[in-house]
Amino acid sequence: MVDSNHDNIINNINKLIDATGLSDVSIANMLNLSIRKLKYLKRGKVKLKLIDIELFTNFFNVSIHDLSKINFKTNSQIRERLKEKYRGNVEYVIHFEQTPTITYSIQYVLINSPLFKKPMEIKDIRSLLKSRGWIYRSSSISQALARQTELVEIQNHPTKKKTFLYSKK
Repeated sequence: MVDSNHDNIINNINKLIDATGLSDVSIANMLNLSIRKLKYLKRGKVKLKLIDIELFTNFFNVSIHDLSKINFKTNSQIRERLKEKYRGNVEYVIHFEQTPTITYSIQYVLINSPLFKKPMEIKDIRSLLKSRGWIYRSSSISQALARQTELVEIQNHPTKKKTFLYSKK
């Protein structure tokens, strides 16, 4: 496999995993991989074998051709599509019923919320996510938002010291 294709496939597998909101442990369990192997694959520390690629293409229902594209785009509804696809598999469904990763919550839910167009405090963001049944610590939310600089605007609160306001860029 050409190195650039290998790198594209690794990057796209990571995009797909992120778009599911599932933890690495959940993905590893669902794909019957060790967590160590999954982490090595995600970092590109080991070369993907065809059997590994097929495992991901079958799970995510994408072609190898699509997975090797440079401009690969994930479907924003992939979590829901996979939940529907595997609804009859009790071992898989339990993973989709768990709280998604905070990165997923920000990139696929918060960013698309009309409420996030206006500046919000962490307590308001936490309440918004809690309304979906997702509980995160305020400190975890603020740390995750600070890492999303391409999506999130952060500004000082005009009247409250040591308080920030967050909104969609």
